[in-house]
Amino acid sequence: MLINIVRFVLGMLASLGITHYIRSNRESGLGRYDLLLIPKKEGLKALLLEFKQVRKEEELASSAKLALDQTQAQAYHTELLQYPHVQEVIEVGIAFSGKSVLAAYSTYIVGNQSNEISLTDRYGQEEG
Repeated sequence: MLINIVRFVLGMLASLGITHYIRSNRESGLGRYDLLLIPKKEGLKALLLEFKQVRKEEELASSAKLALDQTQAQAYHTELLQYPHVQEVIEVGIAFSGKSVLAAYSTYIVGNQSNEISLTDRYGQEEG
């Protein structure tokens, strides 16, 4: 299953390479992020992704939130400060267990981070 997820992510990244610079596992802030997509031009959003694999589906929500908290606590967005055209960052914590995936995300406007965290359900729909 992990191989299928990796193939999906690589396919997605290949198409995003047209509009975004793709960085992986680089030092930024106080640690190393998993994946950073930096827009090549103004008006596009940056994406900061942190992945967690868990054994039990019951751990998905807490692990997705933990991954998101990690991006914020470790200030992984620091690398983006050298790109003045980047105004908005979507930080995403993604947890997966087998075929189940759950994501927690937050939008960061440069200079003003939102405290609101959104969580998707196991099927990619935003929870109400």
